[in-house]
Amino acid sequence: MRDWHDGGEAANSRHFFSRKTMRFANAYRDVKWRRLAVQAVIALTLMSAPLASRLGELGSLSLLIGAGLGGLTAYVALTKLLDAARRH
Repeated sequence: MRDWHDGGEAANSRHFFSRKTMRFANAYRDVKWRRLAVQAVIALTLMSAPLASRLGELGSLSLLIGAGLGGLTAYVALTKLLDAARRH
């Protein structure tokens, strides 16, 4: 019987990506808290737009877009918090 295990060589990213790409990917998780706060404010503004009765159909669309942006912002913030806790 043949063992198809490669000893982890295939999972080594240095074989496939340049140093520049790996540096960019490693730095990507450093989204600033200020940016997340701005995204949260925009999401809350979009979700409160249906309260203005003049928007009509656009109000429900802005609610959906705001909820999506809020969910994404919450996910990124939670990931950032858990990553910081893991490193300490």
